[in-house]
Amino acid sequence: ERFFDHKLKTLRPIERQVRHEVHAKGFVDEHTRQMSKAAEMEATQAMDIANTVQRKRSQRLEAMSDKKAAEARTMEAGKATWHKVQSKKAQITEGDLRFEQEMIRREREKIVRARERHREETGYGQDDDSQGIHWFERNLQRIGIDTSEMSGTGAEEPLPEVGTMKELLDRMQEKLPTQGQLQVEAGKRMKKIK
Repeated sequence: ERFFDHKLKTLRPIERQVRHEVHAKGFVDEHTRQMSKAAEMEATQAMDIANTVQRKRSQRLEAMSDKKAAEARTMEAGKATWHKVQSKKAQITEGDLRFEQEMIRREREKIVRARERHREETGYGQDDDSQGIHWFERNLQRIGIDTSEMSGTGAEEPLPEVGTMKELLDRMQEKLPTQGQLQVEAGKRMKKIK
C-alpha cells in the first residue's frame, strides 16, 4: 500500500521509471515481509527468553526451598540423634558411677573386714583403740615394757578419790614443787649445763 501511495501515485503514466518501480515492488514487498517476520521472530525470542528466565527462576526457587527443607529435616534428625547419644552417654556414665561406688563400697568393706580380722587375731577389743593409746601400750607390754600406773620406782601415789574437779585441781597443785624448790633444781641443772 505504501508503495502505491508513495511511488506509483506520484508517477505519471508515461514515465519510463514505472517499469523499474514495478520491478522493484517485489523486492520492497520481500523486504517488508522479512522485516515483519524478523520483528515477529524477535518478539517470539524475547517472549521465549522471558519464559525461560521465569521457568529457570522458579526451578531454582523450588530447588532452594527443597534444599532448605532437606537441611531442616537433616538438622532435626541430627538433633534427635544427638539427644539419643547424649542420653545414652548419661546412662553409661551413671552406670560407671554406680559401678565405681559399688567397688569403693566393697573395698571399704574389705578394709573393715581386714581390720576386724586383725583385731580378732591380736586380741584387741572393739572399743580398746578409741583413745589411740591402747595399741601403743599393748605393744609396749608385748616387748616387755611396763606401762601401768604403778611402774617405775613405786614412789608415785595413786590419785586420791575426789568428788569434784576443783578438789582434784587443788590436790594436784599440792603435789607440785614450790617456787623455791624449782629455783634450787634450776640452779643445779644450770651448773651442769655450763
